[in-house]
Amino acid sequence: MANGRTRIQARHRAPVRYATAHHWYALLLGSQARFPEARAEAEQALQLDPASRVINNMVGVVLLQSRDYPGAIDAFRKTLDLDEGFASAHELLACAYLGAGRQAEALAELGRSTESDVKHAALRAWVLAEMGDLTAATRLLRDLEERSQREYVDLGMLAALHALTGDKDRAFALLDKAYAERNWSLRDLKVSPVWDPLRSDPRFSRLLRRVNLD
Repeated sequence: MANGRTRIQARHRAPVRYATAHHWYALLLGSQARFPEARAEAEQALQLDPASRVINNMVGVVLLQSRDYPGAIDAFRKTLDLDEGFASAHELLACAYLGAGRQAEALAELGRSTESDVKHAALRAWVLAEMGDLTAATRLLRDLEERSQREYVDLGMLAALHALTGDKDRAFALLDKAYAERNWSLRDLKVSPVWDPLRSDPRFSRLLRRVNLD
């Protein structure tokens, strides 16, 4: 009996060799700004499934969350080496370029994506806003708001664009609505650079406490 308990305990202590579990745990840790742990989980997932474009992409996401833009750029390029047509990698690489201050390359990278959905339009608006072209960014935002009357457009996405184009009150109104609806986009409030224009506002600190991310 004692030997049986020992074997069970040993199995419980064995490392998890399921890449997807490490993948999702890395993203969770990253959203909580627990970056050393997130990177360790990301590397474990990558060791278990190095040929997965999704896991390679996730490594880039964790690096992007921690503002390691050069590392994120390398990771997304590796993902595209695995699948040049992976639209998510192109879009996230554009975000990494943007964080690194390489706006022209960010805009060019979005042009390499085959997507034309609302997320792609929102990312383009973000890049244009960071480049100082608020007129074009606001035009895209208005288009997205019109589309939201006919199809699903994420509230967090709209809130972020209002913040980036200078309308903080509208951004917080949409964030309050997103919170009431338990919107998934709020998971990255603590770490995503799109929320940087709001971080100094007391309303943002209160929102972080409401979603248990303070």
